[in-house]
Amino acid sequence: MVVATARLSLFLGGNESLKAKRAALRPLLAKVRHRFNVAASEVGSQDDLERAVVGLAVVSSERRHANQMLDTIIRYCEREVQAEVAGVHVEILSLGSPVGDLYVRPSADDVPDHWSQEPLQDAKAGGPVSSEEED
Repeated sequence: MVVATARLSLFLGGNESLKAKRAALRPLLAKVRHRFNVAASEVGSQDDLERAVVGLAVVSSERRHANQMLDTIIRYCEREVQAEVAGVHVEILSLGSPVGDLYVRPSADDVPDHWSQEPLQDAKAGGPVSSEEED
């Protein structure tokens, strides 16, 4: 499994309020999510009127495909957005193939000694915690 992420630093000039800035970003994020089926969100510079940082995430089975997807999305953003793309940072993480079972239930021998089987103490009453509620 491959997880590829990108951070796009955008310069959005001419916004007079955060509401106007977000109104300009919202359609771009919606289009990217719908067209490419990826995660997209504003992840930085939320309080800056002229700058925005957009985060993108792609999950794929192949590194080459994930990289191509990000390249395509970045080019799309450069064409579509009414802003200047000031910078792009891409990271690709290959998680490899799992070895053996994905989850193995621990046996009693695997539980540390300090995890005793003593009942929990009720902090208020100073006694064991009861599963029954008192009226």
